[in-house]
Formats: sequence, structure tokens, C-alpha cells
Amino acid sequence: MPGPPKKDTSKYVQLPAEGRRGAAPKWPLSKALAGEMPMWRYLWSTPQAVMWERLHATRNVARFVRLAVEAEKPEASTRLLAEVRQMEHDLGLTPMGLHRLGWSVPVDELAEQRKAGPRRLSAAERLAAAAS
Repeated sequence: MPGPPKKDTSKYVQLPAEGRRGAAPKWPLSKALAGEMPMWRYLWSTPQAVMWERLHATRNVARFVRLAVEAEKPEASTRLLAEVRQMEHDLGLTPMGLHRLGWSVPVDELAEQRKAGPRRLSAAERLAAAAS
């Protein structure tokens, strides 16, 4: 039995695979708590941050950061974990969230190859190259 029809991804907003450039916005809430600033800076370097900036979602992202840091503690409640999971979707930080928002991040295969470094040839490939 066939599943639901695939969503037309040609109309998705293409986010830059390299992420948002530039410094993170100024922290908009009260004084940042331990662990919040590293996550804040990281999130503002992601592809999704381009849209957050356009949508003026700075405070939404800051509230997510505040709750996410708390949710990572061992004593975090299941209610808090559920709220953070929902916020991840709402901000496009999950594949489902990206899909729902109509955003996509193209795979930058060349960047991934550059990160991996040059591919090592197998012994058979080296022998074949030497024979030619």
C-alpha cells in the first residue's frame, strides 16, 4: 500500500549549507547562565539561523537555549524535555521541523569531502595505477 504523497520540495526555502555568517546577536534575556553562551553562538552559526534572523526570532531562540541547557541536566523533568523537543521542531532543528517549515539544507558534498581529506587508494587501486 503506498504511503502519503511526497511533499513538493521544489518550493522549499533553501538554507545555506555553510550556515549563517557573522557573530551571534546580543543575548536578549537577563544575564546568560552557565552553558548558554556556547549553545547560543553555535545555534547562530547554523543554516536555520538565517531564517531566524529574517523572522526576528532572537528571543525565541534565547528561550530555547535557556530551556535546552536545563533539559540537559540529569534531573530534568519529562515535561521540560517535551517542551524542548517541541521547540526544536518549531525552530527547524530537526528533520521533521525543517520539513514542516518548508526549509531545506542542501548537502554540500564538496565540503564533506574537504573535511574528510583526500581519499586513500586501496592496494588494488594503487596496483592498477602503477600498471598503467
